[in-house]
Amino acid sequence: MNIAIIFAGGVGQRAKTNIPKQFMKFTGKPIIIHTLEVFQNHEEIDEIYIACIQEWIPVLQEEAKRYNITKIRKIVRGGNSAMDSIFNALVAANKNNHSEDCIALIHDAVRPFITKQLITNNIKDVKQHGTSITVSSMYETPIISHGGKKVDVVSDRSVSYTAQAPQAFFLNEILEAHESSRKKDMHYNGIVDSCSLYQSLGKVAHITHGNVGNIKITTPIDFKIAKVLFEQGIEGKQQENNMNRIIEEDMQKIINQDIDYSKLNNCTILITGASGMFGTYIMHTLLELNDSLQKNITIVCLVRNVIKLKEYIRNREDVVIIEQDVCNPISYQEKVDYIIHAASPASPKLMKDYPVDTFKANVVGTLNTLELARKNDVKGYMYVSSREVYGQPFDNQNRFTETEYGLVDPLNPRSCYPEGKKASENLCASYKYQYGINVSIVRPAHTYGPGMLLDDGRVQADFLKNIIYNENIVMKSSGEAVRTYTYIADVIAGMFKVLLDKPTEEIVYNIADDNSIISIKQLANLLVGLKPENNLRVVLESSESQGNQGNAPFTRGTIDCSKIKTLGWTPLFSLKEGFSRTLEYLEIEENR
Repeated sequence: MNIAIIFAGGVGQRAKTNIPKQFMKFTGKPIIIHTLEVFQNHEEIDEIYIACIQEWIPVLQEEAKRYNITKIRKIVRGGNSAMDSIFNALVAANKNNHSEDCIALIHDAVRPFITKQLITNNIKDVKQHGTSITVSSMYETPIISHGGKKVDVVSDRSVSYTAQAPQAFFLNEILEAHESSRKKDMHYNGIVDSCSLYQSLGKVAHITHGNVGNIKITTPIDFKIAKVLFEQGIEGKQQENNMNRIIEEDMQKIINQDIDYSKLNNCTILITGASGMFGTYIMHTLLELNDSLQKNITIVCLVRNVIKLKEYIRNREDVVIIEQDVCNPISYQEKVDYIIHAASPASPKLMKDYPVDTFKANVVGTLNTLELARKNDVKGYMYVSSREVYGQPFDNQNRFTETEYGLVDPLNPRSCYPEGKKASENLCASYKYQYGINVSIVRPAHTYGPGMLLDDGRVQADFLKNIIYNENIVMKSSGEAVRTYTYIADVIAGMFKVLLDKPTEEIVYNIADDNSIISIKQLANLLVGLKPENNLRVVLESSESQGNQGNAPFTRGTIDCSKIKTLGWTPLFSLKEGFSRTLEYLEIEENR
């Protein structure tokens, strides 16, 4: 069972109003009702307990009835402080003999901009980690001053967050924490919220990333901001415009790695294929560096269709959009410091049906971006190549290092992709030799994760689609082909590691998780195992009529990642964890 604990005991002194702030109205409705409606309409919330100013309990009961808030189980008297009020509501909830796995989401009545997705994330994280403390990134530099007259400590904003609500726990554990604390001090001195209470007892609290729009309406300026948000209907759009939680978490993992991001300070970086899987993650990483670390990067996004970029990206001041085909000379006239060329058809269906276009996007696009790099005397140029340049290994080959190659049939139209990548790599090496450009080439293994399209024809996409739609995985082959899979966040971290930390004389690096080498059949069984409750199976059917679907013809060959590890890169996500995160990302997107 999941319950909401809503504390509404404040009298509104800081808000300077004649009525408690939680009963002030926006769009004709009390703030507390706006808040309660989010919990009322969430399918995973079973009951609501509220601690309210005693004389306002009849008003709350009347308003709750008017707006059909039916999940309220009990309204109790608020205490002398927020912590007192929370304790009273917890006690009331506990009297209903909830089970040991009952989760309590503690939320402030005057935070009405909480989203359905955030509640879902809180519940999930409590189940996984035992606690869930909602936070948002800090965009101002926090300063500590014990006397209020001089600066004692300037905190690092990149590791500082603003605590929000909900703060969620197992009911019995947070109630025990209150009771333990109250035995020592009934007034909760030094305790500012449930998180600090929990930590004061030596317990570990887990962070859940929220968003800055989840504001607490406390001061007169908060009311003005909230009024605008309500009038414009922002509360209904927050979830649509928010970045998927999985991507947010991945961005934090990427920017917190040991990579010399200082080289990007005040730079302009052009990304081709900015709406694709790699380009999107590269772009979001740069935006997160701006938001969290104040890098002041200008991100130039080259895309063929601007609509593929989300509106909140298009509206950012640090984003410049060029809408054109990379096969045409690039029209951007301002100074560019770095170029990351990630534009390329990646769908086997496109490679099969449009081999000329596939080849052109790689070779002509690479030529155009290298010319732009030469004219701008860029600090760094990166070409995103592929494992496919290695082809099919010969009998005596087990793994491909960066200097070993197998067989690619140049007369097979499907070879448009690996041959186009190989020609582009030669262009990079040639431009380095002739013009001295600091080029980097990365060859990622089979990459999966948020942003992958379920209809692009790749086997991992097909399998994930089966899981999402609760279908058995039907295999058209024996599944003996072996591949190395790497989670997108690990690949992107590897790209930045190469771009910013490699020796200048080096050019090419494989990016692969050598702990994630798996056959197609094993992958199918792994994915089915992620949702055992669905009772799905892996089914083998005859492949006689399958025909060519455009997939790479290589059945063997894994790539060696020893070289990139010398830079200090190491993958953070296991195969199971990576695919679990991918599946969760897809489920979140399905529910938006």
